Amino acid sequence: MKTRPQPLFILVTLVGFLSAQVLFGATPKPPAPRPPLVSKPVPASDSDFPEPSNRPKTAISYWSSAKFVQKAGVTTVTDVVGGNTMTLLPGMKVIPGQGIEFDGNQTGSATFLGRATVQPGYMVEFDVKPLDGGAEHQTFFYLFGFCELRYRLSKKQVSLIVWRRNLDTGEPMASGSGSATLPIVPGKWNRIRIFIDANSARLFVNGTGVDTGLEGTWEGMNPTAPIMIGFGGTDRPFIGRIDHILIARQP
Repeated sequence: MKTRPQPLFILVTLVGFLSAQVLFGATPKPPAPRPPLVSKPVPASDSDFPEPSNRPKTAISYWSSAKFVQKAGVTTVTDVVGGNTMTLLPGMKVIPGQGIEFDGNQTGSATFLGRATVQPGYMVEFDVKPLDGGAEHQTFFYLFGFCELRYRLSKKQVSLIVWRRNLDTGEPMASGSGSATLPIVPGKWNRIRIFIDANSARLFVNGTGVDTGLEGTWEGMNPTAPIMIGFGGTDRPFIGRIDHILIARQP
């Protein structure tokens, strides 16, 4: 007749097993692979892309040329999700339903603070139509001191430039910087996406994706870093149109 194991024996065995795990260390799990760099193709278009029928539930902010107010000569584009407002400066104007237009003469940006900063697990998406002329390097989108989307006129390319920040001082670290470049179609509407992962950032243009190759973390990001549209400095004003600006957490 077989004897049934006593509770005390089972408890001692379990404690011994757990002690061995602590002593020798459990086998670490391999890091989860990153999702492949694929996205739904979005061919460049002569016409502005239609207003999205549904915004993701994870949306933090959303601006478009379809939602603006003009009062006393001042044009304000409304963030219909996060409540931020974008007050246009000279050199910028809204073409209703056809984008926010930048003439390259702007000396500043419609700058606003992110209610929730772009950190790991976030995405940025917008549509852009670069036009001929202007500076060799032009800024589409700039999260100050963190990442910048820059258009190079002569090469018809857009680059995502990112910086990892020092966790103690908050200062950018050159050793942690990275960039990714993809072609873009001037004179047509293009869809751009940025995905911020735990240790990298990815750029998509019209559905084609590339990784910056940055290895580091995004901790230490200043929560009040301003977001700038169409301007990244006096030498990089943008000429063209931008529309459907979305900031969201990754689904």
